[in-house]
Formats: sequence, C-alpha cells, structure tokens
Amino acid sequence: MTKNLGGNALAKAFVKIASNISNENTRFPVYGTIDGQLNLLPDGFSKPIPSGDYTVSHSLSIGSELDPLKPNDRVLCVPIEDGHTYVITARIKG
Repeated sequence: MTKNLGGNALAKAFVKIASNISNENTRFPVYGTIDGQLNLLPDGFSKPIPSGDYTVSHSLSIGSELDPLKPNDRVLCVPIEDGHTYVITARIKG
C-alpha cells in the first residue's frame, strides 16, 4: 500500500487556506455616523462612504417619508462582500 504523502500535504494546505479566508471574511455589525452630505462614516474606517455606495433598510431610506436618515444620525451597519460594502440596518437612539 502506497502512502499519498503529497496528496495529504496538499489537502492540509487547502484546508488551512480555506479556514484563513473564511476567518478573514467574517465581519461583524459596526456603528457609524451619517455626515452632513449623507455619507456613511463607519467607526474605525478612514474614508467616508458616499450615499450612493451603501444600502439602507427600506424604513430608513434617504428621501423616504417613513423615516429618512439625517446628518449626525448614529446607525448600525453590516459590512458585506469585501467588507467595504455596507447595509445600514437601524438607527441607534441616544
């Protein structure tokens, strides 16, 4: 019986790489602030995200008569995809 040492090493390498990628892409909800131009400023992110580059929950939609976002609103954001795409899910009271 021949041992497949090369195949086992390759399989271990794939498992390690997949685990690292999975761990790196795990994102958590973050807080942010809406600035005067309605850009999103996620806490800990150095650049503002323009209003056209993030998604907003239907009930918070900018320009919506329901409850539009306003400058200085604190919001809860969920990073998706590459970690630089955000969905605003809620306004934070307080």
